[in-house]
Amino acid sequence: MADQLPVLLAGSNLYCDDHDPPLIQLVPARMKETMPHYRFHLYNSVGFIEDYEGVTLPDLEAARHYAIAAARSIMCDELQHGRMDLRGWIDVMDASGSTVIVLPFGDAIEIISGLLFGSAEIGPGDDG
Repeated sequence: MADQLPVLLAGSNLYCDDHDPPLIQLVPARMKETMPHYRFHLYNSVGFIEDYEGVTLPDLEAARHYAIAAARSIMCDELQHGRMDLRGWIDVMDASGSTVIVLPFGDAIEIISGLLFGSAEIGPGDDG
């Protein structure tokens, strides 16, 4: 496997707990040289955080998944502090500096609300 290199799709720091492994894809070494490079600029309540290094990924779909994992990680940290701010977004830039994806935080999650059983008769703390 000397002719294959691991390509990071999402780092272990992009998860709520450290038990989830990083997503790695093995690609031939010669392919990594031609794979696109993306940068992930963050806009949230803290302000603007520019990604100076970026990540080499197989394609735009992998970049989308990486951005989703990053947004979820940020929201996970916020939830651990008792809040969630869905006003942020991540701009994914290609090597030329063009924005190829704009990912609002709200697009990275599915929000499910209401009572679990769909009945006003059963609520939190009720035994039924």
